[in-house]
Amino acid sequence: MIFYATPTLLKIKSKNGSKIISGYTKKEGVPCRAIVRIYERNTALLLGQCLSGDDGFYIFKGLKNLPHMVIAITALNFNAVIQDNVVPK
Repeated sequence: MIFYATPTLLKIKSKNGSKIISGYTKKEGVPCRAIVRIYERNTALLLGQCLSGDDGFYIFKGLKNLPHMVIAITALNFNAVIQDNVVPK
């Protein structure tokens, strides 16, 4: 069984220059709910956590233009998925 999270880099800027990282979580190609956490890569500071929707979609807003780690966790039978060095564009 395969579980994966695919971050999508959106080029959306707010007035203060913050960025967005969003994506989908899927299990064996089917959208699934998962806990998704985002960390600042250089400091390992946890910046936020959310639960992806029934369609697997998640979004983090207000991010700086720095490298991030996105970690998705689902049922106990699957390993966590880690996307490293994700930089909003």
